[in-house]
Amino acid sequence: MYQRVNLAATAVDGPTGPLPPELAGLDDASLADLSWVGAPLDALYGGYGYWPLEISDPDFDPATETLTDDLTDVTPVAGRKVATAKRSKRALTAEEIAARQPRPHVLSKMQFIRLVQTAGGVTDALLVQADAEPLLKPFWVKFTMTTEMQRDDVDTQAGLGALAALGLLPNGTQAILDAWPTG
Repeated sequence: MYQRVNLAATAVDGPTGPLPPELAGLDDASLADLSWVGAPLDALYGGYGYWPLEISDPDFDPATETLTDDLTDVTPVAGRKVATAKRSKRALTAEEIAARQPRPHVLSKMQFIRLVQTAGGVTDALLVQADAEPLLKPFWVKFTMTTEMQRDDVDTQAGLGALAALGLLPNGTQAILDAWPTG
């Protein structure tokens, strides 16, 4: 990418982009000052130069922002015969942020039980007690009928909440959700 520069004013002249076809193949030193070109090109390029563009990235938060191809602060640097510019940034949409978040794994029932016991602090004795608890019967019926457990499923959330409310999940629901594998 190059920037056309008005040499008398050391100012940007026009948009950044590729070289015009008739200048392609010239080295940067020849492009820096085109006063040497003769007719008929002097009418187009006399008093101008095409300087290579050095693009830098601004500071940005990759969790909430992304860089664009739009350039800002295009500035000729006379001593080096280059133009500098910064890429623009924009805020990510809620959908883009959500798409970047790792998805919770779907767990088998055995993986779920291991997670509840390790992260949740549920002992074998508490597990047996939970199985006998009448208020948990709807959860256990659904647990028996499914083959997998999903972190964000309403029934999984309700079952964990009920276990915690009954004092059968010592480390609480959030400990399970935080430890749930993602990827």
